[in-house]
Amino acid sequence: ATLSGFTSSSNHFCPSISDRTATATRAELRAELRQLLETSFIEQIDTFLERMSRLSRATDEEFTAARQLSQVASQRQRQIVWLSLLLSGGVGLVLTMLVSEILTRPLSEIAEIAEQSIQHEDFDLQAPIKTGDETGNLARAFNAYMTFTRNLLRDRATTNASLSEALEQLQSTQTQVIQSEKMSSLGQMVAGIAHEINNPVSFIHGNVAHLQEYTEGLLELLALYQELYPEPDLRIADKQDEIDLDFVTEDLPKTLASIGVGSSRIREIVLSLRNFSRIDEAELKPVDIHEGIENTLLILNHRLKPQPERAEIEVVRQYGSVPPVECFAGLLNQVLMNVISNAIDALEKDMQCSTSPQRPDPARIEIHTSVACDRQGGDWLRLSVSDNGPGVPVELQPRIFDPFFTTKDIGKGTGMGMSISYQIVTERHGGTLEYAASPEGGAEFIIHIPVCQKSRVVEIAVS
Repeated sequence: ATLSGFTSSSNHFCPSISDRTATATRAELRAELRQLLETSFIEQIDTFLERMSRLSRATDEEFTAARQLSQVASQRQRQIVWLSLLLSGGVGLVLTMLVSEILTRPLSEIAEIAEQSIQHEDFDLQAPIKTGDETGNLARAFNAYMTFTRNLLRDRATTNASLSEALEQLQSTQTQVIQSEKMSSLGQMVAGIAHEINNPVSFIHGNVAHLQEYTEGLLELLALYQELYPEPDLRIADKQDEIDLDFVTEDLPKTLASIGVGSSRIREIVLSLRNFSRIDEAELKPVDIHEGIENTLLILNHRLKPQPERAEIEVVRQYGSVPPVECFAGLLNQVLMNVISNAIDALEKDMQCSTSPQRPDPARIEIHTSVACDRQGGDWLRLSVSDNGPGVPVELQPRIFDPFFTTKDIGKGTGMGMSISYQIVTERHGGTLEYAASPEGGAEFIIHIPVCQKSRVVEIAVS
């Protein structure tokens, strides 16, 4: 019974021994106990104890092996647990990345497209619709918003363009009305002054010839008197000496001739004023373009002459064979006045600002006229006015024909002359007015207008 309890305790202490082994061991022990009772007791007890020792050692070995197996199993279990945790974490991370990619990529694309549209002001961009869920609905809503914004901006741009065009037309119309009224008033004033001057000048000029005839008769009578009465009275001799009769007799015809020349000059100036104003030629008609140039130069002659602070401005004329040109003579004279006046202003400013008292080259204005043919065989007048002044800076050249733009000092220019000249040439005559910078310095304005106006141009000009 004691051995059976020990065996049972051993099996309980080492659960790894199988039940069959424990039953066989108990049977052997009972057999040995019966043999012990049949044989010598001491020998059997020693044998039994020896076997018990071997059994105990075997049991310990098996227990040690079982504990080692248990440790290995525990270690493998921990490894399996950690591996399971790592696999679970990796799978979770992969699933999270996939879900994040699925959910956030469309949102990122929409955000990127929105940023590009704002940076580049391109509202034609559209977000791709890849799914039918909430993300796809968001993309559709974003595309609808972009379309609405694009249409809104397009409508606003169209409205702004229309308003800008209307404003430009209003400013142009206002400028033309003001300038037309100004030129009309100026033309009427010039015509009135010319008319008032013309009357007394015509009276003087018409009587100069009679005065010369009367004077010649009186001088002949005086010569005849001196021939017949060589010894005059003492009082007459004293009076002759007092008035220096010989000098008067010689100088009086010259004085009358000078009066005739002066009256003729005044008549030419008055005629130039009348031709320049062209009050009686407000319609389109053929005119001599060279006559208009000469009339303009005659009016500006006082500015071309030498001044105390500068030398004379030379005018070089290079006229070609130009037939009568159909144009609005008064308006074209206004263009010539503006262009030539600007050339004189530029040369005067350059001479005043020059450090040296004399320019290397004399101040000069060149006027060229010629006729050229276009591709359709039509004749065009080419008129250029150039000077050897400082010219216009490159950055300011695109603005030369803009309204209210001027390179002159404050108070010396309104900035309307070249703008109005451009409108007269392009709109009223169907031509072109261009600026060309000379490589040697200076400025050149080139005018092209048809020699014979077409019906379409005439209708536009008249309207």
